[in-house]
Amino acid sequence: MKIVYSWAIALLIGATATAQTQKLPSISGSLNIQSPYANRDFSKKAPTYKFTQCVDTVLYVANKDQTGVGFLPLANGGAYIEEGYQAYRYDDSNAPARIIGVRAWALTDLDGVASSNPDIPANLNVYSVDGNNAPVSLIASEPITIQDLAGYPLVNYIFSTPISVNGSFSVSIEIGSSALSTDTIWMFTTGDGDGLGEDLAYADVPSFGGNLSLLTSFGIDADLYVMPIMEYDLDADFYLDDNCLEQ
Repeated sequence: MKIVYSWAIALLIGATATAQTQKLPSISGSLNIQSPYANRDFSKKAPTYKFTQCVDTVLYVANKDQTGVGFLPLANGGAYIEEGYQAYRYDDSNAPARIIGVRAWALTDLDGVASSNPDIPANLNVYSVDGNNAPVSLIASEPITIQDLAGYPLVNYIFSTPISVNGSFSVSIEIGSSALSTDTIWMFTTGDGDGLGEDLAYADVPSFGGNLSLLTSFGIDADLYVMPIMEYDLDADFYLDDNCLEQ
């Protein structure tokens, strides 16, 4: 199944005292790229096993992706998008969880050819969020490198120290401050409408006040392919049923 998605958005913010208008960075593209999760049946469950600990990539974004893919370009400079965030929630005080990494769909270019572009420095971040799922306080940050790989792969990035979470949080990719002015990180999104109105994705545009909702500021109902890799502790009790004992 080939997925094709295109959009072009530029939102007028308002006139200045000199009657000039500013515009948000354009989010545009025409992609003929197949999602690695296309046609996957998420309804099938793995066989039941008993573990005291497990590691799981949260594929909620991939599960919602039904109509196509778009992208969010990151670049240095206040008038550009510098960081893309995706919010999640984990609730279970009796079963601690830790973020050990992130599986992200973020590329240095869109040509699918390895090493045709230089690597780009970036940061992998975890934030607390407010009631609207907007990022608030930085919890953890890890420097990473976005490499120019063959094809359009998702890549796992691992934190040097796991981050304990409970409740709502956001994971993000931020272009590094040392990135060149010509560098762009292409963060992939689901198709417009696949966000189901949940308003979980944000973008940082410093010149426009910082964190902006993709849904309410850009008019795009999509999620970002930045998916946490979680480690859980499981506390299971096992009891022997007397009915199973031989008499």
